[in-house]
Amino acid sequence: MAITAAAIFASFLLVKSLTSVLAGNPGAIWTTKNDCGTVSQDLNHFDVGDQVWINGSGFNAGTFLWNITGKPGGASSDPDTVVASGNVTPTSGAFCFDAYTVLAGDDGEYGVEVEDKKDNYRVSLSATPTPTATPTASPTASPTASPTATPTATPTATPTCEERENCPTATPTATPTATPTPTPTTTTSTGSDGGDGLGCATHDCSGNVNSPQGQVLGATTLAGTGTFTENLYMAIMGLGGTLSTLGFALKKKASRLA
Repeated sequence: MAITAAAIFASFLLVKSLTSVLAGNPGAIWTTKNDCGTVSQDLNHFDVGDQVWINGSGFNAGTFLWNITGKPGGASSDPDTVVASGNVTPTSGAFCFDAYTVLAGDDGEYGVEVEDKKDNYRVSLSATPTPTATPTASPTASPTASPTATPTATPTATPTCEERENCPTATPTATPTATPTPTPTTTTSTGSDGGDGLGCATHDCSGNVNSPQGQVLGATTLAGTGTFTENLYMAIMGLGGTLSTLGFALKKKASRLA
């Protein structure tokens, strides 16, 4: 009895599996470039560097095998070679994923399969990826500090004497006038003075052409002939000469009387 029940259950699973295979998966697949897309965005031509995305919808629940294989017979550069493969589990019967990036050596026709659903795409050997320009950061100009002007001190004008109040008046300095010194005149005597050196104070010199005269310059005369000190000196000298002459005469007269 147990053997019969196990055989019936196994037969049931086998029949269900055969029914699923014969009926096929009701979903559909298509390929897009670099992102997911609707069936209207189905793309079948790729260049080197492009990303091949596999899209699907309407699948039954479960996990399904997928692969990308090069077509045989010289139709591709990878004949009968699986270049990418994996498993996919649909969500609500749909899926979308990045399956493969086209390599530089790929060329020709490639087949895409998910379970029993098939699609294909072509790679052109001459196609090369378009390089993406790397933006260059523009240098930011560094601000230049503006020099600060150094203030120049304005000189303060010094007022002139005429601009100030109580300006003193300069007193002129008197320039001294040189007083000429009189030159003494030598008087030549032609008369007789007695020959004793007493002169005309003792002897009669009336017969002389020029009689020696002892002159004492007065204060008025002295004032006109030099400075006061010089005039005083000349006056003293003149007075001394006169007194000396008089003294000699008196001495001589006294000698005779004796």
